[in-house]
Amino acid sequence: MLSLRHQEHKLVVLDKIALEAIKTKTMKQSLDKLGVANVLIVDGENERLRKSTRNLQKTKVLQPGGLNVYDVLNHETLILTKATVEAVTARLGGEA
Repeated sequence: MLSLRHQEHKLVVLDKIALEAIKTKTMKQSLDKLGVANVLIVDGENERLRKSTRNLQKTKVLQPGGLNVYDVLNHETLILTKATVEAVTARLGGEA
């Protein structure tokens, strides 16, 4: 599924997701700039990210260990951090 999202140009890899404050409005603006609406965000323990997205419809945040096919299929776009890509790749036994 990750390869499919990549082929569809629906996989976004960011260096990191750093939020200065817990602001849903700021998070929504950032997602709008990326041009995504129905999005699955996979990042490590990021409490600000989780709280900033909890009121956004069609947006879900998971930790790398929780990444699953069901959630990837149910979201048009997948956003990962570089650290997440490395963690998922190691879990799947491949190369980044």
